[in-house]
Amino acid sequence: VRSYLCQAGKHLFAIPVASVEKPVDLPTSRIRVSEGKSFWQEEGCDPVPLVRFPRIPWTQADGSSRSGYPGLLYRVGPQKFALAVDAVLGETDVVLRPLKEAGGVGHVAGMALMPDGGIAVVPDLPNLARTR
Repeated sequence: VRSYLCQAGKHLFAIPVASVEKPVDLPTSRIRVSEGKSFWQEEGCDPVPLVRFPRIPWTQADGSSRSGYPGLLYRVGPQKFALAVDAVLGETDVVLRPLKEAGGVGHVAGMALMPDGGIAVVPDLPNLARTR
């Protein structure tokens, strides 16, 4: 499956291209916090809820010196979400393996076997959106 290879913290993630509307830049000047939740204000559009992987540092940890984040825009039903990561490393073909023991719970949907033999985590994007 063609996937975006992303890094967040020390972790590598593979996100199927079919799950993503488009890659985006998320400048910190357009990130807003309201009622404890983060939003990305795309120019001329409604605010988009911002999603980040749990237990991986967020804007406050990086301080104002960080100019922004790369991200991936995706949908869950009619709602758009922006997934902020530390780096989008490009696209690659991977073999996806679902996690049977996860039972549909948690933020991990499976594992991706990469061409070089490495392994990346496949996030459960709808669940990340629900628990943001």
